[in-house]
Amino acid sequence: MKGIIISLIIVISMGVLVYTIKDIMKEEIKVNEERFIKLEKKQITSRGVMYVYYDKETKVQYGYTANGGLTLLVDQEGKPLLYEERSINDK
Repeated sequence: MKGIIISLIIVISMGVLVYTIKDIMKEEIKVNEERFIKLEKKQITSRGVMYVYYDKETKVQYGYTANGGLTLLVDQEGKPLLYEERSINDK
């Protein structure tokens, strides 16, 4: 019984933490709109979208979903995916 109660407390705590982090990340993106540039919007499921941002200072790309997911985008070797500016002639 004690184990069930502890497990329940952990699960509830994790839910509160995820919900809080989601709100913090939304605020962080709003605050840092000058630093983070939205590159594209990708449909990842029938109801979900992912926005791809890059950091103007580091050129590192991030994926963000409205349900609270923020992740570093990596290449096949596990290195951070960097944004490369392209000129109009590079198409």
